[in-house]
Amino acid sequence: MWKRSLLSIVFVPALLAAEPPAVRPAAIRDEMVTVERSINARFQRIDEPATIMLLTPARGAYLDGFGTVFTLEVNLAPTANVSPFQRSYSEEQKRQLNIRKRARLENLESDARVILIEEAGKLPGLPPQENIALVISLFHFGWEDLTKLPGQFVMQAEKRTLLDLGKPDAAKAEIKAKLAARYY
Repeated sequence: MWKRSLLSIVFVPALLAAEPPAVRPAAIRDEMVTVERSINARFQRIDEPATIMLLTPARGAYLDGFGTVFTLEVNLAPTANVSPFQRSYSEEQKRQLNIRKRARLENLESDARVILIEEAGKLPGLPPQENIALVISLFHFGWEDLTKLPGQFVMQAEKRTLLDLGKPDAAKAEIKAKLAARYY
C-alpha cells in the first residue's frame, strides 16, 4: 500500500506537469483581436502605393487542438470593374492585369511570412505546439484572365517554430523553407 502511495506521489505530479496548459477562450480571443488589428494595419500600410488592397478585414478563429486561423481577402492589383464608363477590357489589358497580379504574389508571400513571425509573440495564451495559420483569399473579377492565378493561399506553422524563426540568427532560406505557401 505504501508503495502505491509513493508511486502516486512521484508519478502523478509528473503526469500533470506533462499535460499542455489549457487554453483560456476569453484570453485567446482578446489576443486574436489584437492580432487581427495588427494584420489589418499592416495591409493598409502595404496598400500605400496602391499595390494590394485589403477587401475584408482579418478575422481570427481558434480551433481546439489546432490553433488559430486568420482569414482575409485582398485584391493584388485593384482595377475598375466593367461599368457604363468601362464596358469591357481588351485581351491585352486582361493579360497585363494577370501579369501584375502574378508579379505581386511573391511580395504577398513575403509579407505573410513576416506577419506570421511577428504576430506569433502576440498570442501568449496559444500553446507552443499549436499552429498559427494565415489564409488569404485573392479577389478576381469574373472577366479576368485567371491563367496561373490562385484563388487563395495558406501559410501555417507551429507557434514555437514561428518564435524560433523570429530570432535574429534565423536564416532567410530557413524561413522560406519552413513557411511555404500552398496555393489553391
